[in-house]
Amino acid sequence: MRSADRKALFGPAVRVRVGILLISLPALLTVWRLVEEAISFDPRGIGKDVVTLYEKRFAPLKGMLPNKGVVGYITDADLQSRPEDVKAVQRFVLTQYALAPLIVLNIPQSRLVVGNFHEGAFDPKLPANQGFVVLLNFGDVVLLRNEAVP
Repeated sequence: MRSADRKALFGPAVRVRVGILLISLPALLTVWRLVEEAISFDPRGIGKDVVTLYEKRFAPLKGMLPNKGVVGYITDADLQSRPEDVKAVQRFVLTQYALAPLIVLNIPQSRLVVGNFHEGAFDPKLPANQGFVVLLNFGDVVLLRNEAVP
């Protein structure tokens, strides 16, 4: 193949077309995936995701807490000694999200402490032994006052 034929075969017009094709192909694949997702979308799942359910669980408590500040956190899982417990960490992070902009720290040494219990309903005898007073009890979500903190 002569040099002139090769230049004609891979000339500027051909390179532009190949470039357009290389840019368009991924875009078309992305659009195809979006169309597939839109077709398979089930609106019955709206409001049933984990985050929305957590926000609903904490809604009564959030309305009674200050808009800003810091509260402690206790749960029936031990986050301090078992940080690899993914479910417990997820519950803590979701609690932080549901109560935002209030800051939730994983410590019970705060004046107000949010209790998030999943292994059954809250046991009112539990905090009394640790110096807590129950202020609000919504079953698996409670607000406690730590009597040891002024």
